[in-house]
Amino acid sequence: MIGLDIRADVRNTERWLTAVQKKAVPKAASMAMNRVTITVRKDSVRGISRATALKQKRVREAVVIAVKARRSHLVAVVAARPKRINLIEFVTKGKQVPGAFRRQTGVSAKAWAGRKVYKGTFIGRGKSSGKPLVFARTSTHPKPLKAIHGPSIPRTFVQEEINRVMVETASRRWPIEFDRALKFALSRVR
Repeated sequence: MIGLDIRADVRNTERWLTAVQKKAVPKAASMAMNRVTITVRKDSVRGISRATALKQKRVREAVVIAVKARRSHLVAVVAARPKRINLIEFVTKGKQVPGAFRRQTGVSAKAWAGRKVYKGTFIGRGKSSGKPLVFARTSTHPKPLKAIHGPSIPRTFVQEEINRVMVETASRRWPIEFDRALKFALSRVR
């Protein structure tokens, strides 16, 4: 989770406004924060997608705006849901082939930095969903099977590089969005 302190900007703005205009500041701040949050989420999805080799659509399902800012509560939160993603979903960029495919010694998948073969794994159908998944045997018997998962989106979300991108985006977008929202809110004040 990243933090962006906007109190100083709001206080500086309120100094120059009349009492009637000051009522527009919390509304403008909440509008701006929510817009910045959308941009931060978009940039974090791109960064996580690049780092893990997952499709952006799949990452977008896991990275959500958990809390939206309100006038009375100027806090917005972008969070990553903990959801395990099977190795089958990791893609090869620019090609229309499935993310994981079968080799003689196991399944080849491009998760994290590069493609590798996960020895002793195979592609089978999920019991409940019927979708193809990557499995490994846990013993010499045919059952039980263990689903093999790729990189964790929440762990990638908190990595330093992704956090840096989110903080830079928030810091860059905040003044622009706050200025826009404040002008709009002041135009509504009579």
